[in-house]
Amino acid sequence: MKYRLPMVVILMVMVSGFGCSLKLGKKPASKTYYVLRDPGGGEKTYREKPLSLLLGEATAPALVSSRKIVFSRTPDTRSFYQYASWTETPPRMFTRLLLGRLEKARLFNSVCRRPAVVHTELQLSVTLIEFYHDAGSRPGTANIKIRAQLFDNRKKTTIEQRYFSHRAAVPTYDARGAVRGFSRAVGLVLDDVIAWLDKVTED
Repeated sequence: MKYRLPMVVILMVMVSGFGCSLKLGKKPASKTYYVLRDPGGGEKTYREKPLSLLLGEATAPALVSSRKIVFSRTPDTRSFYQYASWTETPPRMFTRLLLGRLEKARLFNSVCRRPAVVHTELQLSVTLIEFYHDAGSRPGTANIKIRAQLFDNRKKTTIEQRYFSHRAAVPTYDARGAVRGFSRAVGLVLDDVIAWLDKVTED
C-alpha cells in the first residue's frame, strides 16, 4: 500500500531546504565607528569677561543618548544604522566640542567642566533634543536641536534659556555622509551658542 505525503509536509521540507541555503553568502560588513567633529569656526575674537563658567555634561532623551546613529525615513519613525556607530554618545561628544569652543573663544576667565567641584559665577546646561539623519529624501539632512540654559550661581536664578537648531545637507545617502552632515550642523550650533553667551553676559 502506498502512502502519499500530505502537501503541507512537502512544502515544509522545501521551505526548510531553502532556509538553509539563504544562510550562505558574504558575511556582514564590519562595524564602523565615527567621531563627531567641529569643522571650524571660532575665528572671531571676543572680549574676555571677568566671569567663571561651569559647563555641565549635556543630557538627552534615551534615543539620543545611545551610541547608535539615528536616521528617519518618515517624521513619525526613528531607526538605527546597523553597521555604523559613534565612538561616544552624542551628549558626551557635544559637551567636549562645546568645551573646546569655549576655551578657544576665551569669553570667560575660566571654564570648568563637571564633575569638577568648583565655585563659579555662571553655569551652563545643555540638552540635546534632536540628533538624527532625516533620510526621507535622498540624500537628506542632519538635524540637530538643543536647549541651552545659563544659570547665575550668585543670584540662584536663570539668566536665559534658548533653543538652537540647524539642518545641514548630507553629501551621501549613508552613515558616512550623515556623520559629515552632523559635524557641519554641530559647527553651526556651536557658532550660535558662543554668540548667544557673548551677548547675554554683556555688562
